[in-house]
Amino acid sequence: MELDLHELKVEAEIQVLENLQCWLEMDIANYEITFAENINDEEQKCIARHFIFSRGDKEHNIVIHPDGFIRYYDKMPLDLMADIHNAIAVFISYQDCFT
Repeated sequence: MELDLHELKVEAEIQVLENLQCWLEMDIANYEITFAENINDEEQKCIARHFIFSRGDKEHNIVIHPDGFIRYYDKMPLDLMADIHNAIAVFISYQDCFT
């Protein structure tokens, strides 16, 4: 069965998000990703991933697009936001090397 272009785009976005999640898990040591799910961002017409980062009893939500755009985040510690931002920047720079 052939996939149409939309299905191929969705599969590619999900693969990038899977790789990004692995990168975040390896790069951020002070927090743990305790939840991750793909969500359909109809406004931006792409798949995004909702992450919950935890440390102790504190949970922090963030939604990231496959291109590294942070669509949403709740109040979170500055060190976590900096770690996420830096990890995304390095991840994207490596992605650019292979495309």
